[in-house]
Amino acid sequence: MTTGLLLICCIPGVAHAEAPVPVGEQNEMLRPPLQEGKPVAVSIALHVINLADIDEVSERFNLMFYLMAQWQDPRLAFIPRGPADRFHVYMPNQIWHPRLEFINELGAQSTGDASLRVSSNGAVLYVERTGVELSTNFRLRRFPFDRQALQVIIHSFVGQALAVILRADQEHTWISGEESEYSSLAQWQVMGIRASDSQASFSKFGPISEARFASSWGLGFGA
Repeated sequence: MTTGLLLICCIPGVAHAEAPVPVGEQNEMLRPPLQEGKPVAVSIALHVINLADIDEVSERFNLMFYLMAQWQDPRLAFIPRGPADRFHVYMPNQIWHPRLEFINELGAQSTGDASLRVSSNGAVLYVERTGVELSTNFRLRRFPFDRQALQVIIHSFVGQALAVILRADQEHTWISGEESEYSSLAQWQVMGIRASDSQASFSKFGPISEARFASSWGLGFGA
């Protein structure tokens, strides 16, 4: 997954990440935190901000959302030095993190603000703001009185296929309440979002972990 600008928050009293590993030395922290050889369970959630564009003829849409990924890395656990030392902040080249891909992506992904932080118990949280153009199968029988399920399909990078298993997080997946007020397409009304995960077949590499998010939208005058 392509990452963009990573914002590092400077909070008084919070310990910062270690200095980058010198060139030529192997950084063990870039290896996946496998436990007894089992894949790393990565929880994926989406917070949809805006449906920016939808084209039923070409079966594509533009969606803006926050992508949230969580996993455990016991190697990063730490003892807080005080009440303010709640988490540590890292750069992507300092610790392992899952590489994620939008399988039904059509154009270049735009990534805005992002953060990568670790709590004292080793829980890692990655959050990024993303805008992406995606394709999906549209149901046009009732056009123009439409209800569409817009799919966001996420796979782990094929090089991490054996190291990662994705879990779609329904509890923390939602569509912003402000969407109805500030949506770029006011005629489309949000009707919900559903998260699911499975194993998808992929070339000679075999099954790859997959997380799917289907957000339901309907035209305001026909839904």
